[in-house]
Amino acid sequence: MKIRKLLYETDEVLGLRHMIRYYAPLCFKTTFVTMRNNMG
Repeated sequence: MKIRKLLYETDEVLGLRHMIRYYAPLCFKTTFVTMRNNMG
């Protein structure tokens, strides 16, 4: 039971890390463009 919970949490963390790695550049790009538009 405890091992299954540990595996589930690990899978959740890996999924979250994959999402961050996928979405972070997109969010950064959008934020950068928005800032540049506001400044210019």
